Amino acid sequence: MLRSPVYLGKVFFRDALRDAPHEHLVDEKLSNPVQALLSDYAEVFVKRPRG
Repeated sequence: MLRSPVYLGKVFFRDALRDAPHEHLVDEKLSNPVQALLSDYAEVFVKRPRG
């Protein structure tokens, strides 16, 4: 849900991300910091030692 562009009022159409006819549920001002945190977390998760 946090990574879905649908909540930002975007849809994939013909292999491109476009504005959707529906209203967005999440503001981009809120989404951008969340996406940055998710990316940082994913980077740390990938680099962690396994075993």
